[in-house]
Amino acid sequence: MSKLMGVDDRKIYVARENEDDYRLFSTRTARGYLRTGLIQETDLAWCEGMTEWAPLARVLETLERGLVRRPTAVAPKPTAIVSAAKLAETCFHLALSFQDAYTKMIGDLQATKSQDDEEPDYGQIWVELVYLGCVVVDHAIESSLSEDTREVVLKLYRSHLYRVKIEGIHSFRPIKTRLLVYGQEACNSPSPVADEAVGQKFAQFCGNKYNRKLIKIGGTLFHNVYDHVTAKLRSMEIEKFRK
Repeated sequence: MSKLMGVDDRKIYVARENEDDYRLFSTRTARGYLRTGLIQETDLAWCEGMTEWAPLARVLETLERGLVRRPTAVAPKPTAIVSAAKLAETCFHLALSFQDAYTKMIGDLQATKSQDDEEPDYGQIWVELVYLGCVVVDHAIESSLSEDTREVVLKLYRSHLYRVKIEGIHSFRPIKTRLLVYGQEACNSPSPVADEAVGQKFAQFCGNKYNRKLIKIGGTLFHNVYDHVTAKLRSMEIEKFRK
């Protein structure tokens, strides 16, 4: 038989916005923290007997209706909940986090260059790698988010890009052109055809549209960054009430 407990003795797990873990409170403590603003009504909460997480206000209201049966259960890990602004900032930092990988790509390109190969402009290649990575993150946002949040996140994400300063890149304004050009080739998820098309445009922007090594680098970057970012976005739930 399930054990019966008083409402104030019940334990509630509370997941704060933008925190990766959750905290455990008694119902009495949760009410006190709610009154003082340390936790919010909109924070996700869970207690034994529930099948899913719900806003704290709803959980407390349900508990206050009376005694609640307490079956044995383990609190499910809540999905991270972030605002559109926080998600845009996260995507922006993701877009700029691949620079070490770009440097390695250029190093590999230099190491495999034969004497017969035309000497590429490695500085331009690095710039185009940064541009392409930012465009792919933009494409992942557009492909992964629901319509009601997509435009807000994209607008905020692009505003971050247009203001950023990176050594070797004088302006991020050319990204507007890259968004249009790459967007025509990458209208869907990565595939051999889309990877090749994006790679060809990347090689063209680098100044050598027939260079198979550049084409492969561009296509591989598109595929890998897209998969990485979309996986990150799927692990996050967007708060529709906080733009």
